[in-house]
Amino acid sequence: MLRTAVDAAVSRNAGLQGAAARKALVVAKQRSAAAFLPGAPSLGAAYVTDQVIRNRNARDAELSLGTQIWLPGEGTASIRAADADLSRLEAEGTRQLLEVAGQVREALAAVAGAEADQRASQARLRDARILEADLARRVRGRDAAEAELLVASADRIEAEATLSEKTAALDASRVDYRTLTGLEPQTAALNEPTPPAFVARPSDPRVVEAQRAVQVAQANRELAGIQTRDSPEVALVGRQTRDINGNVYDHSLGLQLRLPFATETRNAPRRAAAEVEYTDAVATLARLERELGGGESRARIELASAVATRDLAAKRATVFERQRSLFERSFAEGNTPLADLIRARTLAFQADAARERADVGARQARGRLNQALGLMP
Repeated sequence: MLRTAVDAAVSRNAGLQGAAARKALVVAKQRSAAAFLPGAPSLGAAYVTDQVIRNRNARDAELSLGTQIWLPGEGTASIRAADADLSRLEAEGTRQLLEVAGQVREALAAVAGAEADQRASQARLRDARILEADLARRVRGRDAAEAELLVASADRIEAEATLSEKTAALDASRVDYRTLTGLEPQTAALNEPTPPAFVARPSDPRVVEAQRAVQVAQANRELAGIQTRDSPEVALVGRQTRDINGNVYDHSLGLQLRLPFATETRNAPRRAAAEVEYTDAVATLARLERELGGGESRARIELASAVATRDLAAKRATVFERQRSLFERSFAEGNTPLADLIRARTLAFQADAARERADVGARQARGRLNQALGLMP
C-alpha cells in the first residue's frame, strides 16, 4: 500500500514529470555526438571583378561546400560524456523517487500519530460523559452533591475541547497527505519491515547519483583535454577565373582546409572549469558517503530508542489502567473523592495516548531507517 501511495505522489510531482524533457535533451546530445560530422555543412560563395576600378576584364567566381570535422578522439569522447550524463540523469530520477518516498512516509506517520491522539481523546470523552450522566442520576436521587456533578461536567467539557483540537489536527494531516498523494491515508501501510543489519551503501540512489556525477565530470575533463581548438573545417572549392589577357574562363576544383590554432587563452579556462567540476564531484561523493553513514547510525539509534520507549509506554499504560480500575471501584464504594478519580482517569488516558504515540513512533523510526538506507517501500 505504501508503494502505491509513493507512485501516486510521483505522478503528482512536477519535478519528476520534467525529467522526461531533460532526458530528451541528453538523448539529443548522444545523437549529436554519434553523428558523422560535428556540425552542419555550410555553403560559401565569392565573386571578384575589376569592373568598378579599371575594368580590364578580370573576373573571379568561387563556390565552396564545407563542413566541420571531428578532432582526433573528439567524437568518441563526446559519446562517453553524453552516455555518462544520461546515466547520471537516470540515477537522479531514482534519487528523486526516494525523496518522494520519504515525504510520503513522514506524511503517513503524521496521520497515524494524529489518529492515535484522536482515539485517546474519544475514549476520555466517552468515559467523562458516562461519569457525568451517572453523577447527574445520583444528584437527582440525592446520593451525590451537585458540586461533584459540576466537577464531572467541567472534566467532560475539557475532554470535548481536547477532542476538537485533536480532530482538527487529524483533518489537517489528512489534507496534507491527500495533497501529496491524491489518496486517502491507510495507516496500516506504515508497518514497514525491519531493515537488515547491513546494506551495501553503493545501492543507495543518492550514492549512485553522486558516482554518476563523478563519471560525468571525468568524461568532461577528458573531452576538454581533446578539444584544444575549434573544430577544423574542410571544404570542396570550385573556382572560375578570367585574367586580363583574354576572354577565356579557366575552371578549377580543389580542397580547402581551415585549422584553428590552439591557444592558452582559449584552453586554460576550459581545462580549469572541467577540473573544478571533477574536484567538486569527488568531494561531494565523499561528503555524501560520510553523511549517509552518520545518518544510518543515527537512524539505528533512534529506532532502538523508539522500540524501548514503546515497550516502556505499554508497561506504563498497564499500570495506570490498573490504578484507574482501583480508583473507580473505590469511588463506587464511596471511599475515594471524585477529584482523585478524575485525576486517575486522566493519567490513564494520557498513558494510553503515550502508548499509541510510542507505537507510531517505533513504526516511523523503522521507515526512517529504511529511508536512511536508501530503501524504497
